[in-house]
Amino acid sequence: MLVALCTTFWSGTHQSEFRCLVVTVVNEPRFLPTTPADDTYLHVSVNQTLVIPVYVETPTSFYDLLVFGPENMTNSTLGNGHFELRWTPSEADMGKNITVSFFVIFANFLFSENPLNNYYQSEFRSVTVTVRNDTVSAMPTSSAFVQTKILSVTSLSDEYIQSNVLKQLKEKLENQGLTPQITLRLVSSKKKSQIPPKWKKSSFSIYKSTTQTEPER
Repeated sequence: MLVALCTTFWSGTHQSEFRCLVVTVVNEPRFLPTTPADDTYLHVSVNQTLVIPVYVETPTSFYDLLVFGPENMTNSTLGNGHFELRWTPSEADMGKNITVSFFVIFANFLFSENPLNNYYQSEFRSVTVTVRNDTVSAMPTSSAFVQTKILSVTSLSDEYIQSNVLKQLKEKLENQGLTPQITLRLVSSKKKSQIPPKWKKSSFSIYKSTTQTEPER
């Protein structure tokens, strides 16, 4: 948004020059869910890849995500304000607490070509990643069945639920602290037509297996 501030002075019948100052009001970039909150604690095992999703909203398309973390951490731009940070710790990182910090910076060159006058940044967020050395057993040691319901404007096939819905559900469970070793598998699905007719309700059961991890001795 642009705001013009104008002023002039009168002395009797004489008027000074008319001056205006145009001010650009810019919304600060902000993080959107499911970006980890500041001071979040995450954990990852040696030789396993940690994925940190970052979603941002900015008033301009000229923006970037600046990241401070391990040297081998990658920062991928997936479009529409979606970034993905990936890091695979080695045995040298075992037992360490690694800090990953990030913020968004964007440019607005509407009125000035001086870069120092046209950069804005979001809040500064940091997460702490604890690296563990776990030995994963080959067979699942626990399992659970979960039944849930979803609403959609079209009917969902079993293939779509397995490849898309369960994938997103697994990512959310991992972001909440569950081990990446969990496996989600569609057992059965049942479709129901209810009012309003434009929505389709699908009910499906999920088989979840987890692998027990034992510290390496």
